[in-house]
Amino acid sequence: VLHSSCLSALLSSTIAAAAPAAARDTAISSRHNTPITAASPSSLFTVFGYLPEYRQGTFNYEAFFKAGLTHLIFFSAEVDPATLRLIHVDDRLPSGDEWARIRRLADLHGVKLMLCIGGGGRSAGFADLVGDTVQRQAFIEEVNAVLLARKLDGIDFNWEYPQTMTEWLNFGRFLMELRSSLGYAAAAGGEHAAGPIGERRHRTRVRGAALSMALHPHPSMAAVLQSARVLHSLDYVHLMAYDHVVGTGPHSSVEYAASVLSEETIGFFNEAAYNRRLGQMHRRPRTEQDHRRKLTLGIPFYGRHREDRRLQPEAYDRLWLFIQEWASKNHPTWVEGGAELRA
Repeated sequence: VLHSSCLSALLSSTIAAAAPAAARDTAISSRHNTPITAASPSSLFTVFGYLPEYRQGTFNYEAFFKAGLTHLIFFSAEVDPATLRLIHVDDRLPSGDEWARIRRLADLHGVKLMLCIGGGGRSAGFADLVGDTVQRQAFIEEVNAVLLARKLDGIDFNWEYPQTMTEWLNFGRFLMELRSSLGYAAAAGGEHAAGPIGERRHRTRVRGAALSMALHPHPSMAAVLQSARVLHSLDYVHLMAYDHVVGTGPHSSVEYAASVLSEETIGFFNEAAYNRRLGQMHRRPRTEQDHRRKLTLGIPFYGRHREDRRLQPEAYDRLWLFIQEWASKNHPTWVEGGAELRA
């Protein structure tokens, strides 16, 4: 997922999930201007790709859709911190004939198109929005209107970051309200019905929609998400296994990715385990959900400079170009796909 460092350099993230998160929404894949190997839409794995507005012009949609991309998330719209309205939709998404072409290609290849709201440096309005009941409803109306007009398949949130438990609780309420409203349109004869979008007597659901969010993993995060009732409204939770900077070490090591998927980090995404911790088994007659099925692993296709962290990240295509140039100079007989290169 695109965090603060991603706003100034090309970056793509591949995210794989162990199983479809919900029957109402399955599939999904990756992104970059290089060939990828991806699971087919019928497999148990799902893979999402984020596409920032500054890379849309060079992105080969058809090639990636054919290669297995199944959810493409356009990055990103924002909450206006002054008005608490939805902004930067039309100027950060393709429009007109280009959008129609992308939508047709996505339908042809079974790809879902989603809109991300937020991101690093793009999250200033969230706290005030989710804490205001009236503004929440107005914002939900705006998001739903965009979803229907653009024929989107879902909304992704990248709030960096809720600072208090109150903000998490408000976010949980916001997601519940959005979940119950997203994809509904006025039914015939109900265009002038009074009341908020959540009152569905005069509305009919015309489009299914997935909800997802991205966050940096932490052992305490699952308990926070459970307590705030955030997980129950989400189809996917993207655990970003990168930008974990310690000293001059790598920001996205395999060891760190493995720790992100450890029982210590994801155990309490299982509702039964969380309730046992609270001693509430007898209070939960309903079916307990295992939200681990919703987890995805964020993988970066970019690198960070280890000696000078102030330098901009380098995207995968530029890194590969550097490797090829270095190899041609130091190992002229090496061919791509050949033996491992060592400095």
